Amino acid sequence: MDISVIIPCYNQGKYLVEAIDSVEKISASLLIEILIINDGSDDVETLEVLDRLLESGYRVINFNNRGVSSARNKGLELSTGKYIQFLDADDIIINNKFVRQLEFFAHDPNLNVAVSDFLFAEEDLSKTYSLSTHQAFFSENYPLESFLFSWDKGFSIPIHCFLFKREVFYQQNQRIKFDVNLASREDWLMWCKIALANAKFKFDSEVMAIYRKHNSSMTKNVIKSLKGFLIAQTKVAGLINDPWLRYKFIKYSIFRLFRIKHVIKLISYLVKKI
Repeated sequence: MDISVIIPCYNQGKYLVEAIDSVEKISASLLIEILIINDGSDDVETLEVLDRLLESGYRVINFNNRGVSSARNKGLELSTGKYIQFLDADDIIINNKFVRQLEFFAHDPNLNVAVSDFLFAEEDLSKTYSLSTHQAFFSENYPLESFLFSWDKGFSIPIHCFLFKREVFYQQNQRIKFDVNLASREDWLMWCKIALANAKFKFDSEVMAIYRKHNSSMTKNVIKSLKGFLIAQTKVAGLINDPWLRYKFIKYSIFRLFRIKHVIKLISYLVKKI
């Protein structure tokens, strides 16, 4: 199997078919397996969509509602592909993502992770836009520093921009897993873990992914995301072995904490006023 595409889904049936279609449109002659991890969905629409997909021959794994990290870990456990593609059920991939990124791996046997740029989209995909290009913020020579000090400061890339060699998730005979105790920022923590393991990254400025924004839940997600980042920062600090880099990151984190606490207070105040 060339690529395993892991799609967690919790009550996102109205988007799921679009996500799967986006994979199939760019698969060409590649051997692709699509693993749909049903993370305890309980709305009628999603269950009907999952039933239709199962009848059509798609692989649907029913899973107790344990969160996206557990669903992704389950997909990794069951996957067989040489490369791993994560795709949230409400997002899509576009253009020639697989072919282009596989070419990067073919040209550089030491490459571990290929990363594309992306566009934001309105919920109905009627309009797409970019806040900035991320190439200026990501250093292929120092990926860990990019994740530690540039993330959320002009540099933040969703999970489906990445294509991974399978062995990235297996270090020293142990499987690197998404942290199931984080309600957000679990992806950022994973990228830091991978970078700490000296994985080689390749960033490509071509747009090959669409991130769907849900305006109705934006305020709630901002608060959740900020709090999750604080917890993830603590976990990352504990993983850094280099004393100077750890000190620099902790100092940076304290500065971020001071600023984020004020942002959370402001958002909470505005929510009460709505």
